[in-house]
Amino acid sequence: DENLQRLKIESYVGTPLFDSTGQAFGVIAAFHSAPLPEPRIAEAMIKAFAARTAAELERKRAEEALARSEQKYRELADSLPQTVFETDRNGRLTFINKNGSKLLGFTHRDLKRGVQVTRAFVRADRARLMHIIGRIKEGLDSNSSCTVQRLDGETFPATIHAVPVMHEGSVAGMRAILVDITHRKDLEAQLLQSQKMEAIGSLAGGVAHDFNNLLMGISGYTHLALANAEANPDIRSDLEQIIQLADRAAGLTRQLLVFSRQQKLDPVPLNLNQLIHRSLNLLKPLIGEDVRVEFDSDPSLGRVRGDPGQLQQVIFNLAVNSRDAMPDGGAIRIETSNCHVEGFQREDDGEAGKTQAAVRLSISDTGSGMDRATQQRIFEPFFTTKSVGRGTGLGLSAVYGIVEQHRGNVRVESSPGEGTRFDILLPGEPSETIEPAGASPGQDPLLGSEQGNETILVVEDEISVRKLLKRLLERQGYSVLTASEPLEAWEAFSCWGSKIALLVTDVVMPGGTGQQLYRGLAVKHPKLKVIYISGYPSRHSGDEADLGSNVLQKPIQPRDLVRSVRMELDRE
Repeated sequence: DENLQRLKIESYVGTPLFDSTGQAFGVIAAFHSAPLPEPRIAEAMIKAFAARTAAELERKRAEEALARSEQKYRELADSLPQTVFETDRNGRLTFINKNGSKLLGFTHRDLKRGVQVTRAFVRADRARLMHIIGRIKEGLDSNSSCTVQRLDGETFPATIHAVPVMHEGSVAGMRAILVDITHRKDLEAQLLQSQKMEAIGSLAGGVAHDFNNLLMGISGYTHLALANAEANPDIRSDLEQIIQLADRAAGLTRQLLVFSRQQKLDPVPLNLNQLIHRSLNLLKPLIGEDVRVEFDSDPSLGRVRGDPGQLQQVIFNLAVNSRDAMPDGGAIRIETSNCHVEGFQREDDGEAGKTQAAVRLSISDTGSGMDRATQQRIFEPFFTTKSVGRGTGLGLSAVYGIVEQHRGNVRVESSPGEGTRFDILLPGEPSETIEPAGASPGQDPLLGSEQGNETILVVEDEISVRKLLKRLLERQGYSVLTASEPLEAWEAFSCWGSKIALLVTDVVMPGGTGQQLYRGLAVKHPKLKVIYISGYPSRHSGDEADLGSNVLQKPIQPRDLVRSVRMELDRE
């Protein structure tokens, strides 16, 4: 070789470099300008040097590979939204990812000092964590729930999945993933509350149905007695009181259906002062003795058009919210007043920009108040500032929805420590007075002039309601047949056939629904007409579209019954 000749190299010794698996990965050689005096000694020396060099190179490669692996592991761990950490056998922290360090407050100095990971857990759960470490020492995986404490002292629920870290066949420590399950717990609580409310709602609907049957009998028979008590003012006054109480009880059943979300909006002209006065007796037990309720009513208050049950729910929800904002007691003030609002109605009503008469309902408290950020979110479903188990976050969203249905507005004023005030603005209703018409000669003072001579079949499983309907309709001149369930109704038609002009049937009965009965009968008697009566909301009554508009909700007023019957019989 020219280079060797130029350098006057006369001898050399060399050997391959081998890795730990025996594979050659390089060569090491020594060159000399004179013949080697002891070639064997030189060869032994170069081989020994080559072995040390190969070992050092392989160690360096392993360190670099390990560093790359550790960097990749850290980058992967830091990219996870969960907390990932490692400890030694005794629970001293040796690694924690970026999210965990931020969440729990551990620093690089804590890692160097080998701080105990139990510091991140509340005192009651530290024993549980030590139990997990004990399982890890035995080489066992562990899954558990726990309560973790942030650096600022706030706690949150979490799950922890831990596995042993092995080294040369023995347990060297623990590797764990900790997951914040606050959101999952909230969803579980909301689901549980929703299921609870659904069960209570179903119960409330059933109670309302049975109670409506009783109220219909009480109210109906009292009306009949009232018609025969004209000569005795004292008895008449007592009977009128019974009717008023029955009407109030019917209002309670409507509240049950509103509570269970099974009541459709049924707006009527009403005076909010009267509605609030009726609500106060129900409201005070909900509020408690340590909260004072004041009512300042405007005696000249205009009327609004609204659903009494739904508006009463608005009052209850706002009052209960106020109570919760005053854990140490305080005062709730309810006020009503007339006002004018510009641009009150929505644009699709064609009234945008006009000033309109309105009625204001204000409910204020002396509670803790709210900051601006909280006020911006209070009407969001499931948003709540109450502690776990104290609220579902649906109360104010329900208020907002009900007021929107009534084409109204909700306004809120609040500051921390200065209480809260809600203003409900509802469109005013023209205050036209309609004088009740007196009974004309020959008409029934109880039921009016809707007389008839047709044959009607009444199908009702509640015997008291069935007898009352029969008596009321016979009083108007109709021939009335009765049946307690669909099979008896078919038997009646087999005897009377087309002579029956109208079917008055309960919707929900043993043996079938009113819709099924009417559809079956109408095949053979296409001219048959129908009126449905029900104490259940429509979603319990089958397909609402099948019922049409011929539905009377219990308890039915006698005049409403005979008027609907006459209108249906006269309908083409």
